[in-house]
Amino acid sequence: MTSETTRTVETTAALYGVEAAWVDTDGQRRTASVDVVLEVLERLGAPVVGEADLVDAARIRRRAIWERVCPPARVVTDDEAPTVPLRLPAERARGPLTWELVCDRLGGGGARRGVVRVEALGLAGGGSVDGRSYEIRRLELPADLPHGYHRLAIRHGATELRSHVIVAPRRMFRGGRLDGRWGAFHPLYGLRDGRAAGVGDLRTLRRALEWTASRGGAAFGTTPLAALFQDAPVDPSPYAPASRLFWDDRYVDLEAAPGYDEARSANELEALDGLAGRRNDELVPWDALSSARDAALSALAARFFSHGGERSTTFQRFLVDRPEAGDFARFLVARETWGRDWRAWPEPARSGRLLPDLLDARRVRRHLFGQWLATRQLAELGAVDHAALFLDVPLGSHPDGYDVWRRRHLFATGVAAGAPPDDFFRGGQNWGLPPLHPERIREDGFRYIAAVLANAMRPAGLVRIDHVMQLHRLFWIPAGAAAADGVYVRYPAEELASVVALESHRAACEVAGEDLGTVPDAVRALMDRRGIRRTSVLGFTLDETTAGGQIGVPAGAVATTGTHDMVPLAGLRVAVDLDEREALGLLTTEEASALKSHRVDAFRRLDEGFGGESTGVGPDPLLAPLLAGLGASDAGLVVLPLDDLFGVRDPQNVPGTGAERPNWRRRLPMPLGEHLPPGAERALSALQATRPREPS
Repeated sequence: MTSETTRTVETTAALYGVEAAWVDTDGQRRTASVDVVLEVLERLGAPVVGEADLVDAARIRRRAIWERVCPPARVVTDDEAPTVPLRLPAERARGPLTWELVCDRLGGGGARRGVVRVEALGLAGGGSVDGRSYEIRRLELPADLPHGYHRLAIRHGATELRSHVIVAPRRMFRGGRLDGRWGAFHPLYGLRDGRAAGVGDLRTLRRALEWTASRGGAAFGTTPLAALFQDAPVDPSPYAPASRLFWDDRYVDLEAAPGYDEARSANELEALDGLAGRRNDELVPWDALSSARDAALSALAARFFSHGGERSTTFQRFLVDRPEAGDFARFLVARETWGRDWRAWPEPARSGRLLPDLLDARRVRRHLFGQWLATRQLAELGAVDHAALFLDVPLGSHPDGYDVWRRRHLFATGVAAGAPPDDFFRGGQNWGLPPLHPERIREDGFRYIAAVLANAMRPAGLVRIDHVMQLHRLFWIPAGAAAADGVYVRYPAEELASVVALESHRAACEVAGEDLGTVPDAVRALMDRRGIRRTSVLGFTLDETTAGGQIGVPAGAVATTGTHDMVPLAGLRVAVDLDEREALGLLTTEEASALKSHRVDAFRRLDEGFGGESTGVGPDPLLAPLLAGLGASDAGLVVLPLDDLFGVRDPQNVPGTGAERPNWRRRLPMPLGEHLPPGAERALSALQATRPREPS
């Protein structure tokens, strides 16, 4: 590209929120191809087909910005005056203007109204486009607006305008119960408790919370529990949910479901008995498990509804609180009826209208019953006085899932979210998730995002936002392009952070963000400013850790030795991660050999400094001193992965791989309990000694 072409591409792209150039992990400036930029611009709604359209597209965008009188959403925080900017042609910036603000019912409801003259409003700036002059006037709203999502209507002459006004706290909720404390982490599917075979359930999770609290811990975390598809072959990845608005009912505690004892006595739950022989499996038998639990929930739902259970107060309250649950249940049955890809469904189902007469009512009731149980049981978990539940909020939703089907206007088509090349993935990453459209989520008043956050936060004391950089920008990859051939698209970061803060306070839930890897300074500045806890993972810097030295952790961060996407500490010692990267072609044999040699030297140095060598039994001997170091750091919460405590070597997930690896299937060697593997008590005691049982 010539320098002039480059300027034209970057200027036009910037007007639409596209970063045609960015800095990579090596500090080098990367520039996307014109074709990629054009494709992404088109997906954002820009009138472009070829390079010749860029100049006109820029002009059209500038004009559209000034012709939009009122922003689709205006977010204000406690330390700001509630004003709404109005862009008006200079010749029309006069005369009476009436406004009405209908307040969020959770904020007290009611309406506020006012009449002002435009020329009396404060002048905040102006500009000119296509020979027409514009003024920006500030409409002042009442200073005592409650927190919430409010609807604003404006009339000026013959013009009627609509906008969303969101009033939010400046910072996230902080309850104080996690600071200076420790917690544990493990995917729920991998927990054992000596009961039935298969996946851990919400009773198992309760026991994990109780076990953590009994040891002095303050939180227990797990991977997302959002609804996944359950038909075989099951894709168990918790980061590609069918919906982020509902739960995976395979985790329901069936024994706590109404009618369980009667159904068991009547031999209606025989499907569960087939799992008895899988109790000692190392890997979760997802296909068999899903089939058996579906049959059990079908039997329990049939009994529940045949006995009039739907008239119960708790079920009726669920329907009121979650009016979309029936729609989600019908979507799942439609998928069972017409196939996995809703784009191939017959009309009107394909366009979003499901006719009840065409769907099996029994199956609809079964899925509704499952959601009711999951929602109720998770709420009960959150209400119990034990360790706080720590949940993950996944980045996106499966393209064939409910959220994209029902809210397709909020998602960009023909592109997928991912990440550019870095030290671990030289070819970049394509996660296959359709990204949210930054303009349309504003026009929606961020209602979908608020609902996703509210669902995750209701039962939790702490949530982690996966890939927190998504608040600022997301890497979009056009369909058919290589993972490296994408561009960053910007998002309204301050507005999104305010929505997170509002939901955080409503649920009394703290917030952390996954800010690992190459993250722009602006992202972490916003996290610090808005009270989002940082994430610190020792495994990323283990090779550089100095024996006996202080471990540096950002103040207040959630610190841990590893994550679900990393090889546990015992596996790092024997270079399981380097073997995987070599097998995936991410490292040459020579590169892997050099890194293994460096790893051996690093562990030898650490062993000598901390006084220990691996015995191959139980946790790595370095776990205890490393946990002590993390515990003595400035971390707000130190999280202990149970895989490290039990000396597991293989990871829960190898990013960039699929069914060829046993991803999202590994189970702990034994249940949590009083007796831990040799060396585990020493490691846990080292952490307990640096972290008090109760906040100071």
